[in-house]
Amino acid sequence: MLMRRGAVGLSLAGLVLAGCTSNPEPSPLPEPSESVGSPSPSSSPTVAAPSLPPEAKGTTEASAKAFVGHYVEAVNFGMQTGDTSALARLASDDCKTCDAIEQRIEEVYESGGRLAGAGWSIQSVNSLSTGDIRQPLLAVSIDIAAQTMYADSTSPPSQSPASQGNLDFHLRRSDQTWQVHRLEATQ
Repeated sequence: MLMRRGAVGLSLAGLVLAGCTSNPEPSPLPEPSESVGSPSPSSSPTVAAPSLPPEAKGTTEASAKAFVGHYVEAVNFGMQTGDTSALARLASDDCKTCDAIEQRIEEVYESGGRLAGAGWSIQSVNSLSTGDIRQPLLAVSIDIAAQTMYADSTSPPSQSPASQGNLDFHLRRSDQTWQVHRLEATQ
């Protein structure tokens, strides 16, 4: 059995573990990509959802790794904007952790809140053998920048420190593209 170790930050562990237990209730969320800071609604620039890069469209290990990078970009986009539609398209219906990520982002934005921080960044991606290229398992090391959550328009911000974590991305091919089938925090 392959053993991987690493520090799982509070935000990442709480969020990902929420989807990996029998109770898929979302927990504290790692916060958004880029410097959202405190922009006023009228001065906020329009940010386009990330497009699936051509290198993520194949059926190889390299395309699976590129797809994971795209998924992380979609997480960051969702955290920055509150728009989780890209995340929903990238995950299968049975990915509980993916659902928890989407739901937590939606909860914050629907209550008038927002997320601020540099989001997730991938430090490494390693392929673990599953014996089936159509269902690869990728071990991903993630860094999360220090983050701030504004739960609603009147609440004071809450801070979370920078953290690191390890995630296992279980992918599957669906309709000529990859989808996240399962997402788990590992140590």
